[in-house]
Amino acid sequence: MRSCLLMAAPLFLLPLILLTLFKLVRENCNMAYRQERGSRGEREAERFLTDMGLKILERNWRYRHKEVDLIMEGRDSIHFVEVRSLSSPSLLKPYETIGPAKQRNLIYAASAYVSIKGIRKEVSLDIVSVLFENNNTIIEYFQNAFSPKW
Repeated sequence: MRSCLLMAAPLFLLPLILLTLFKLVRENCNMAYRQERGSRGEREAERFLTDMGLKILERNWRYRHKEVDLIMEGRDSIHFVEVRSLSSPSLLKPYETIGPAKQRNLIYAASAYVSIKGIRKEVSLDIVSVLFENNNTIIEYFQNAFSPKW
């Protein structure tokens, strides 16, 4: 009787183990997919902004665990750009996923960059929203999307 219970226990747990493994594999695939979509979105945003005449200064610039996706230079200003990308269908537009915490992080990193590099130009905190919809890419650019509250 005892040996039957021991043999039944692993069989009983098999669906739970398989479900857990499936979730882990799915999460890793989703993470890889999100990272690739984010990188592709940043490349599209950079191309869009350089076509507008801006020059790339930095990509994925980091300061104390804060990151700026793109730092671009215009004739009169420096643009700190947060790029958000999503695939369709989505309930939100990519730019709607930027909350107050991300805004604070971008402001903090931008202020550090300006201080470290001794920048004397105007600063613009921008958002580029990239939506991948079937074979189309929809890009929206929001210059001066938000500003610091001093």
